[in-house]
Amino acid sequence: MSMEVRGTKLVCLILLAAGLVAALPAVAGERPERDVGMNPGEFVGYHPTVPDRVFPPYNPPEPSMNGTPTLTPSEIHKTLDAGESFGEHKTLHMPEYPVPPKADIVFVLDLTGSMEEELDNVKANAIDIMTEIRNLVPDTYFGVISHMDYVDSYSYCGYSDTYGESGDYPYSLDQALTSNMANVQSAINALVMGHGSDWPEAYARALDECTRDGGVGWRAGTKKFVIQFGDDLPHDCDVYAGIGQVRTTGRDPGRNGVVGDGDDVFIMDAVNALKAEGICLVPLYSGGSADAFASWDYWAGVTGCDAYQMNDDGTVPGGVDIADTIAAIIGEEFAHIDELGLVVCDDGWSDWLVSVDPPSYVDVDLDHPQDFEFDIEIMVPEGTAPGEYCFEICADGDGITYATQLVCIEVPGDDCIHLKVGEIWGRAGEDIQVPVYIQDVTGWDIMAFEMKLCWCDTPAGLIQYEGCAPGEVMVASGWGEPACGSCEGNCITVAGAGARPLAGGGVLFFLNFHISENAKPGMCCEICFDYAYVYDPERPLEVCPECGWVCIEACGIGGSVYNWYCRYDPCCGYYRYSPIEGVKMNLSDCHGSIETKYTDSAGEYYFGPLEPMDGCPYCVDIDFCPTLPGRSISAYDAALVLQYVVCDDPLEDCPFDVCVDQAAFSL
Repeated sequence: MSMEVRGTKLVCLILLAAGLVAALPAVAGERPERDVGMNPGEFVGYHPTVPDRVFPPYNPPEPSMNGTPTLTPSEIHKTLDAGESFGEHKTLHMPEYPVPPKADIVFVLDLTGSMEEELDNVKANAIDIMTEIRNLVPDTYFGVISHMDYVDSYSYCGYSDTYGESGDYPYSLDQALTSNMANVQSAINALVMGHGSDWPEAYARALDECTRDGGVGWRAGTKKFVIQFGDDLPHDCDVYAGIGQVRTTGRDPGRNGVVGDGDDVFIMDAVNALKAEGICLVPLYSGGSADAFASWDYWAGVTGCDAYQMNDDGTVPGGVDIADTIAAIIGEEFAHIDELGLVVCDDGWSDWLVSVDPPSYVDVDLDHPQDFEFDIEIMVPEGTAPGEYCFEICADGDGITYATQLVCIEVPGDDCIHLKVGEIWGRAGEDIQVPVYIQDVTGWDIMAFEMKLCWCDTPAGLIQYEGCAPGEVMVASGWGEPACGSCEGNCITVAGAGARPLAGGGVLFFLNFHISENAKPGMCCEICFDYAYVYDPERPLEVCPECGWVCIEACGIGGSVYNWYCRYDPCCGYYRYSPIEGVKMNLSDCHGSIETKYTDSAGEYYFGPLEPMDGCPYCVDIDFCPTLPGRSISAYDAALVLQYVVCDDPLEDCPFDVCVDQAAFSL
């Protein structure tokens, strides 16, 4: 829009005061300062429509309070032949407002004449805007694109006008994405206002180039945004299609500047390309047309974002700081993911990840911590040569990598028997079986084996050996129980033999352990081969052993809530009670509420797994009690909650409410 129209005033204020203005025709060529949705040639006074919106600053919790997205287990090591597969259950933990590891943001600025105040506002606040965004995501790159309009006249699809004036341009990449904020500020400071002639501008071309111009420099695995500053509509023959109305603003002629050929730019094509690349469009609209704003909001919505109404000078309604506003807009996007799933981080490994169940979670709101469960299957493609192959599986949300798992698979050759100790997660006090795997040895003529395995002796007593048992390979081959004998304090020798050769692959035998009741979450114990031999009467065999481990899971907290009729009854002793279903249990830590659950039909509840936090105990409280007759919760019942422990620390001094109107303490 040209500079000349910004100062336009309504004519003859004296006549208006005299009530005569209604009889006067509009002055020829007079146009409003802002497009209010009219066809060319029409004129009305400019009455900006600025919705009353408040943009509070986005203040996310500290990263240590938010937590970090995790994929459990974080590593997997297997020995498989070509064509073999294995399945695995995975848990993706996503904290509240998970901050992406990196972000890319491109500022797109309309430099036609009516945008002068908006440009000045951006120049004055650019460093503050970038700094506030970097407070959210330190690894953020910024870029700058500017545009005016095409210097030519066009007539197409019912619209004829001159688009731009001498010196205007439809697109310029002024600064590729960079980590250097000073360079970005310099690029913005160097921008000079142009003109524009008609109301619409080359917005479609600028948005189209965001994905077509490789020089922009979007990085892989980033949260991507286009922050657009504008006050009008793009050129498009059906510009109001998204809001169910009809309006033409002509065609955007595209890179060759020729309208009506295959190079033209359509606004929906440009928006869909942004969506396909995972780029979120955030229009900051400073015009006065409600229909134009609705169209920008529709286009933004296609990409998963929203449009925001600004004042006509580019400031924020209500006097809110623009840097805080843009940071708030960006920050709110962290709470929603359109699609969350597991993928191979490098597409070159796509043949190895053969299934993910469920394929993804959609429309995920992350305004509170959540866990997402997946079952995956990985297969070594047929024809894979012997060797070790490592790749990563990514927890991917809208193209952003939030957590990874390392997968390493050893594909054995013809001259090595691969043995592998399994990887087990357990809880304190549990009995576990640790598998020792062998590759498919059908045809190897293996008649016996002998090996020694040792495990950590620190922390002392983490696991205690309790015997061994044959695995599927020994059982299927008709072999008897393995001979297991302890030696030293933390080693075991295992031997086996059979009347016919071992056949198949899988678990050769199990080592049975008991996890100490004093084990702490996060403790791990490595189990490795001291030596391993397998015997083939015809030839010597090389053994390639691989360690495994036992790790202690994060702990949980649970219990049962009952209605106690009496402490002692001659008929039923101390066991006269009735479980209470539907009691609301809240788990919290020193940072606030974490999770809410309700007791089941047995009166039981459970939270977990929970990561221990130094100096920040977990607490359980009851804030709702059912009103069913005979199901009131007494003070004694509520006190029972405090008898359960988390990470070996009693739940002392934790707040709880007892539903005072129903409490009936009795002995």
